[in-house]
Amino acid sequence: MENLNINLKCALVAVIIVLFTYFYYSGKSQVTFLSLGTAVFFWALALATLAIVTMMVRILAKLAISGAIYPNFYIYLALPFLALLLIGWIIYGITEMPMAESVTSFIGSARAFLARHLPYIAGLALIIAAAMWLITRNKAFHKASSLPVNINIALGTAMAIMLVSLLLYFIKEIRQPGLPEKYATYKALRSPILEGSYTINPLLEADGQYLAELPQFIPENGLIIINIKYPSSNRNAPLYKSYKIDSMGNIIDSLEASELSPDGNTILFEDGFLRSQNSENRYSWAFDGTKVPIATEANKDPSSRTVKALSPDSGALEIKYFHKTAKVKYQENPKDQWRGTHYYNLIRQSDTIRFRLEGGNSNPILEYFSCPNMGFGLLRLNQKSYYIIKQRN
Repeated sequence: MENLNINLKCALVAVIIVLFTYFYYSGKSQVTFLSLGTAVFFWALALATLAIVTMMVRILAKLAISGAIYPNFYIYLALPFLALLLIGWIIYGITEMPMAESVTSFIGSARAFLARHLPYIAGLALIIAAAMWLITRNKAFHKASSLPVNINIALGTAMAIMLVSLLLYFIKEIRQPGLPEKYATYKALRSPILEGSYTINPLLEADGQYLAELPQFIPENGLIIINIKYPSSNRNAPLYKSYKIDSMGNIIDSLEASELSPDGNTILFEDGFLRSQNSENRYSWAFDGTKVPIATEANKDPSSRTVKALSPDSGALEIKYFHKTAKVKYQENPKDQWRGTHYYNLIRQSDTIRFRLEGGNSNPILEYFSCPNMGFGLLRLNQKSYYIIKQRN
């Protein structure tokens, strides 16, 4: 009868542990079943998990009742906590921990583990400790023999955590030469850069889903147009926003497509003109700032108003070095790839401009446009960001 009572208590504790685990890691998400088979599999797995957890709680209760675990609440708490921390650290290190460039990045991974899993481990250890204390509170024990053994187990587990940490560091360490000293002075592209007689500053960004198109030069007014467009498989994607840049590299005007189409019709950029997809009327805003639709015959002959898409100057930009910081896997490419820092040299006129690009994958798309006869150059990163290179005054 007593064993039945203990088994029921252990089963109740197991239910609490399983529910605590589920709600901690699932958050506010709810389980949905796409088919009867999925539901059956889920509940079979839940019952199997509950049975395993019940058996493990029963083993701990038996150890506590026998006196193998010293009858003290803090011992009941410390031993499960250290054991769970060790097991969790090993599982995290094998399944989730990224490669580490340095001790600092390894410590960052450890902090991420503790921030995500330490509250759960502490809560689970507290549940187990409370359960053992309630099950054994009316039992008589021989206290003297098990305390030193329990202390040694706790110390051994703590040492195991440190040894596992050391082992994980050597396993996860990225083995590569140290960063050559000459690259230590390269400045990060995403922040303003003063390099020799040049400055590099962020110019504009295509937010969210939008993409930044190639720069377009307009000979008529000496301006550059940069269009931000919707992602599309069409050759001419719908326009979202357009910027005008003067010969000194200043944004002097901008236009959102919604200004020309309050009713939501798609606006296209065609040979420098803006046109509603459902109309033949054109807007000559890129040439003269006009936001009123005009008939072709009322304006200059469109053939006399031209734009020229600038081409990247691939010979001026060179990746000099790549320093790995993390190994990543992409769903579209199962092969391991590296995230890291790229170090670039850019030749503008007779000068060399040096900078670095941090945190990117192994294949960033960085393009340089020299912009002839203009007082600046442009960098486009991953069809999202533009940076402007100007000579210092």
